[in-house]
Amino acid sequence: MNLHSDFKIILFGSFINQQSYNDIDIIVLYNSNFITSNKILGFREKLISSFNKKYSINLDISLLSYVENTLVDFLSKINKYIEIEQEE
Repeated sequence: MNLHSDFKIILFGSFINQQSYNDIDIIVLYNSNFITSNKILGFREKLISSFNKKYSINLDISLLSYVENTLVDFLSKINKYIEIEQEE
């Protein structure tokens, strides 16, 4: 599995648009042909738990497959977002 092409992490919402925020909104775009539902749900739970313990802030994580994003074109409806670069 090539994680660099199989998923992307996108930040959006008040965290990047405002001075104050009460949570961090994240979309995880993933390739459902290579990442199973159980794996992506497990990843989501671990990310929420570890981030909350370390930084004491809530993550609001939406999971969206590339196919689903193609159908609803969600990213084009967000005014501003940041794609987190993945290290090789």
